[in-house]
This record gives sequence, C-alpha cells and structure tokens, in this order.
Amino acid sequence: MCTNLESEQETTLMNAYFAPSTPQGTLLLFLRARLDRARRRPERGASAMEFVIITAVLVALAAAVGLIIYNLVTDKADEINIPDTPGGGGNL
Repeated sequence: MCTNLESEQETTLMNAYFAPSTPQGTLLLFLRARLDRARRRPERGASAMEFVIITAVLVALAAAVGLIIYNLVTDKADEINIPDTPGGGGNL
C-alpha cells in the first residue's frame, strides 16, 4: 500500500503537469479519488468482479437470444414462396 508521503508525491506530480481547471487535470483528480476510495475499501474489488461476471453472463444471454431470433426469422424468410413474374420476366 502507498504511504501518505507517496500519495502526496503523486498528487504533487499530477498537479504539476495539469491544473485542476483543465480537462486533463479534472480527469486525473477524478481517477485519483476513485483509486483512493478503492484502496480504502478492499471489499469493493469483490463487488466489481461480481459486476463483471454478471455483465458477461447477460451479454452471453443476449447474444444467444439474438442468435435464436435471427435463425427463426431466417428460417421463416426462406419459407416464403415468391412467384415468378407474369410473362416470364424476360430480359430487356
């Protein structure tokens, strides 16, 4: 884990390159706050993994349902009988 001195050095280094009023500085401050919060709560990592697993299962389920619907629609489209054009439909 980082000590307070290391954390202060990281903050000083980030602020030296990007002012908080710039978009880059704002992004770095936001990311640092998230990182500090994650370091203080070790149980948050477990919930993040749970969200990743749940999301992966839902994506796989959505892909499976999409594939089933695609196959049903394709099968029904193949069953449609389109009659030939009257008069033979010759070339012009």
